[in-house]
Amino acid sequence: MFATALLAFTLLFGASDFKFEEREDIKQTLRFSHPTQAKHVIVDNLNGAITVTGYSGNEVQLLAKRLSRGRTQEKLVLAKQEVRLDISEKSNVIKLYVDGPFRCKNGETNYRGERYYGYEVQFDFTLQVPYETDLTLKTINNGDLKVENVAGEFNVDNINGSVTMLGVAGGGHVYALNEDVEVRFKKNPDRQSYFGSLNGDVRVSVPEDFGATVRLKTFNGEIYTDFPTTYLASRSPARERENGKFVYRTDQAFGVRLGRGGPELEFENFNGDIFIMKNED
Repeated sequence: MFATALLAFTLLFGASDFKFEEREDIKQTLRFSHPTQAKHVIVDNLNGAITVTGYSGNEVQLLAKRLSRGRTQEKLVLAKQEVRLDISEKSNVIKLYVDGPFRCKNGETNYRGERYYGYEVQFDFTLQVPYETDLTLKTINNGDLKVENVAGEFNVDNINGSVTMLGVAGGGHVYALNEDVEVRFKKNPDRQSYFGSLNGDVRVSVPEDFGATVRLKTFNGEIYTDFPTTYLASRSPARERENGKFVYRTDQAFGVRLGRGGPELEFENFNGDIFIMKNED
């Protein structure tokens, strides 16, 4: 691996609580220990965007733009000490992990906000990865997640930004809590998958010969599709025994077969619409 860093320091004036700011560009070439075997890239972020694009190489080209802001010079120095980007490779898994006092022992996030820490650190990631790479991408604030031209299994989560995936293949899990989800498959999804949002639309477009068994659930939204549908029997309610009584629970989803059928895909949202459409020419 090789790395270069460019540092800049700026004193800010104005109404912002953060009077001090520092920027750093981190560029690295990351190599898999077994380039001909299955590859996996994990980006576990807190604040900032993640953009991933597939290319014909066997390495990962990383550009991470770090923005650190503090109320005082002392808080800015503390941000540099407490928040760091850990980069590792093990068993053909490259992991980028933003660590800091907001991390629990199990790796989950307990972020108390910029006013509590007196500083804010943001990482905006841009990566080029081999075409066939499994992806696990997570961020919470101040950025969207974008993936293009990658085939493999994906697990993508964003809390306060959108998720956009273009020209992808494979399948997996996609969720954006407060923004839209858009996924355009260049090949039909080939495995069980989930697409969801609480407060945004869910749009998935697929080739014309698409077929799947689909479970659909929305509360305040509507569902649209270009494909002929066949309704399926509802799932039987799960039965549990509580305090000597049987309790039946249902997820209130309904099922349809689109086209000739295929892998099971689940679509879920609360305040948005669901679209399952044909790819545009």
